[in-house]
Amino acid sequence: MGEILAKQGESFTYLPVVRVVELIEWKPRSAGGGIVSRSVMTESMENVASRMGIVPNDKFEFINKAGNELIETHQIYGINLAADGRWSFLPMKKSNLKIARKWFMKATSIKLSNGNPAPLFFKTWNFGSFLDSGNNNEWFNWQIKDGEFIQDRPDFQKLFDASVKLLEAVKSGQAVGDVRGDEPVDDEVM
Repeated sequence: MGEILAKQGESFTYLPVVRVVELIEWKPRSAGGGIVSRSVMTESMENVASRMGIVPNDKFEFINKAGNELIETHQIYGINLAADGRWSFLPMKKSNLKIARKWFMKATSIKLSNGNPAPLFFKTWNFGSFLDSGNNNEWFNWQIKDGEFIQDRPDFQKLFDASVKLLEAVKSGQAVGDVRGDEPVDDEVM
């Protein structure tokens, strides 16, 4: 979308519906840039790289024989409650993965009263940012805080129905996040 959803220190309310972990192969900008391939991951990045004979470089980047970078990306599809309930997705890669994994473990640990796992869209979350740092660099990273359970919202039924519809669209392949423009910058520092 290319729009700012929240300024530094602010957050926006998001109802995640489904997470899709993808392996995206990017051609370097210096070679014309863009997506070479994209597929759903069913195993760890380390296993994929090992099977392909790729060893990560000193920046922990996985570069194949063609010179393209392979990047594990978590696409979080959901309903942006700050944008009138629009379907959207949040791609998380590289430095975002630690946060994405930690949040996903927390979100999927929620249980229903019968003991079964709750669907991802059982709860809203407040997405914001914070200034992260490492290796003498700084960047903005995701900050995800607890929101409210959707059954406590007055628009519960509308959100539930929209979530089921989005889940079906993602699973069927009708809804696919457009990650063009999110390609890594050559010599990107993370």
